[in-house]
Amino acid sequence: VGNHEAENEDGSESIEEETLNYCGNSYWIKNKATLFFLINTNDNQNTLTTAFGKILDNTTIMNGVKTIHVMGHKGCATPPNSHHPAGEIKVFCDYIKSKIPSNIKTFYTSGHNHVYSESADKVYKQSGAGGRSHYTCGTNAAFPICNNTNYGFLLYTILQDGTTTHKFIDGNGKVLYK
Repeated sequence: VGNHEAENEDGSESIEEETLNYCGNSYWIKNKATLFFLINTNDNQNTLTTAFGKILDNTTIMNGVKTIHVMGHKGCATPPNSHHPAGEIKVFCDYIKSKIPSNIKTFYTSGHNHVYSESADKVYKQSGAGGRSHYTCGTNAAFPICNNTNYGFLLYTILQDGTTTHKFIDGNGKVLYK
């Protein structure tokens, strides 16, 4: 759930309303040894930390988890010159990072800046509408990839061992980044 489902970005429009009816502000999906956290990062950060803390403390849910994907509208890290810099959900990001065990590989995906970008270590990715953005972005050693010219989507594939791979595929089906 993001803020752009609503014309005036206040959550009053039907798409966000339907999403909240069916999914709530936060939910999780576990597939094999991969856990996805899907988060309405426009929600109260204290509410989010409480909700996801309960998931991370649940030994039944966490049993066998090797990879976690934290996915939300706002990001825990962004490339340089981002329209929306990281830090808007700092309380939640810091909490999640401190709570996830170090032996679990964790990735963070957001969409807030309407570009495709990824960090050098491929831990942080943005796939906000897949580029063709009215926003610009920069690159540096920490974020060497930032693309605001190609439409596309980010595809995650869950492997048998619980790890994941990713590809950014443009609107013509060409893999641009993996």
